[in-house]
Amino acid sequence: MSLSTLPTELLLHIATYADNEKDLNNLVRSCRRLYTTLNDTLYKRHAEESATSALIWAAERGMHKTAKRFLALGADVNATNEDRLTVLMLAAAKGHEEVVRTILGVEGIDVNAQHWLHKRTALHYAAMEGHYEVVRVLIGAKGIGFNIPEGNYGGTPLIALISATAPGKEEVMRLIVEQEDIDLNQADTKWELSPLLWAIQDEQTEIACILLEKKTVDVNFADPRGRTPLWWAAKLGDETCLRLLLARDHININTPNHKGQTPLWVAAKHGHEGVVQMLLREGADPTTRDNKHYRDALMVAAVKERTDVVCLLLREKNINFTGQDSEVVRAFVLQARERGHWETVKVISETLGMDGMENQCKEKPRTVEERLHV
Repeated sequence: MSLSTLPTELLLHIATYADNEKDLNNLVRSCRRLYTTLNDTLYKRHAEESATSALIWAAERGMHKTAKRFLALGADVNATNEDRLTVLMLAAAKGHEEVVRTILGVEGIDVNAQHWLHKRTALHYAAMEGHYEVVRVLIGAKGIGFNIPEGNYGGTPLIALISATAPGKEEVMRLIVEQEDIDLNQADTKWELSPLLWAIQDEQTEIACILLEKKTVDVNFADPRGRTPLWWAAKLGDETCLRLLLARDHININTPNHKGQTPLWVAAKHGHEGVVQMLLREGADPTTRDNKHYRDALMVAAVKERTDVVCLLLREKNINFTGQDSEVVRAFVLQARERGHWETVKVISETLGMDGMENQCKEKPRTVEERLHV
């Protein structure tokens, strides 16, 4: 008599005598009847003997039906692999939406479990990899934490997303920033940068623009050195972000960093003519001086040989010259003349009434700083 012809009750009884999972698996695979009858028994044996590895194996590979079956047989929904990543973290990091959905449906799941070392949650991992659908499923989970800092630098899932290089992260960003419970201004604990500072400093203009669409984002949030989003945009010459920042109510346009350098000052230093124009148009103060050399925007532009910015600032009505200021500009004009920058010499000389300046210099070309011995 063939095994396949035996009654179901007898087959189930015979299966209990299989010494190990391998023997039972061979029995199940011998024919369709035994597979249909004993497959659940095989899964149950596997769940009893190696539930953790079985569920982790299924979660990591995106096999949601297999994961669901092991969970139904009592596998630990919060099981971890050898790297101490939970099955939810593994599925989230790999982008397995259906597995994540299956795991979240099990009672007792810890949606905010953190890795023992890196302290990242499943939402951190999904955000870092740019998995839109997984993030969408996770943010719908009851009790999901949007503001949990990870362990390396204390960044929230939002900051983890900004600092990641995953493609398509802009859409994930739009999804996350719309959540009611998220703190859009929570800084990391290491560098104390807000999400907006992270985005602008890292020159991620599109991400910064998404954040600036939200009225709750603090546009005056400064890092420990006093550098605001406007300051960073001015330094980097990011006119797109600068325009959005200047359009916000209550923007502090003249806030200096710890060295006394305002956004206009740092834009002048780096030669960002367009930024300087925008800031001046919005009422930025060109007379503010730094703490070290006591130079204003015009002086630092002259020292750094930013000709276009120098000419632009000279046209401002509030520019006055006393002491070293006039010497800096005079030295700048002499240097421009020596290098053959005749249009610069003409514009500056006419602006300041320095007639004949182009005929006053016979010496070897030197920089402004060499002339002033600084």
